Amino acid sequence: MHRILILNINDFNSGYGGQATFIKNLHPKIPLRLIYLFQVLFFLLLKRNKYDLIVSHTPEASYIATLFDKPLIHIFHGNNNALTESIFWYGKYFKWLFSYFDKRITKKAAKLYTVGESRKDAEKFYSPIDFHSKEKALTADRKDFVFAGRLEKMKNIDAIIEVFSSLPEIYKADNLLHIIGVGTQEQKLKKLVSKLNLDDKVLFHGQLTNEKAIEIISNSLILLMSSSYEGFPMVIAESLTVGTPIISTEVGDISSVVRNGYNGFLLPLDYDKENYTERIVEIILNYERFSENALRSSAVFNAEEIASRFISECKNIIFQMSAG
Repeated sequence: MHRILILNINDFNSGYGGQATFIKNLHPKIPLRLIYLFQVLFFLLLKRNKYDLIVSHTPEASYIATLFDKPLIHIFHGNNNALTESIFWYGKYFKWLFSYFDKRITKKAAKLYTVGESRKDAEKFYSPIDFHSKEKALTADRKDFVFAGRLEKMKNIDAIIEVFSSLPEIYKADNLLHIIGVGTQEQKLKKLVSKLNLDDKVLFHGQLTNEKAIEIISNSLILLMSSSYEGFPMVIAESLTVGTPIISTEVGDISSVVRNGYNGFLLPLDYDKENYTERIVEIILNYERFSENALRSSAVFNAEEIASRFISECKNIIFQMSAG
């Protein structure tokens, strides 16, 4: 019987997408990434011989794993350098360190996957999701729009609020805009909402559990995004899985799943508000079709199939290492 060690800085209920990890790991007072690095080091020094394979998705943990003789599977995220988008003053001084981690991991790992942008040295890996069939709301019962993610400048949530404000009154009157997440832009966004007289139309939920976030997404008409940069946001997979269409800027690897006129729309970074609002209206007028297509396209995230392939790969690596 083989044993696989999975290195993960979060528990299973600590958030959704990359938000919880990002905020915890870049805490301004307690450098949790550094603490986690030493935790992994001491754990492997004491217990590495109890395991046949290591699986990790964080660069600091994978770097430590490369210092030992156990085979490693590393999963890259959209932003491989965790401090590229740091909101704290010291982040820029450590980007070189994570670049070094990336190079060593690429060289030493037995297998590389990516859940973000495609890489020539890594196999594409869609994050597995248990199908939330019980959470999928009937299309006739859906209302409102939703954004879920970090409230940071690169997400351009102010643009989403302005698009919502510019919607024809017939669509704005009966729908709210839900904003799920926390970040440095929260107060600025709330001021914008007040300036646009939308205090009773835009709801800031803060950080929610994954279960609660999916419940809101499932009952919403459309997931709205406007990021300047992404890998492949987990919230897109979760949205499609409950049949909620998506409108997003065409960044990262989002276009591998979201298709124009099928399960949503992709817009250029320099889109204008009128174009965005037109896409919202088009989805609403053809909602049953877009929602069903969203659900169909979520098949690539089927947890059972992805897990089966991944386990087979783990077994192959362990067999090859033991045979060698």
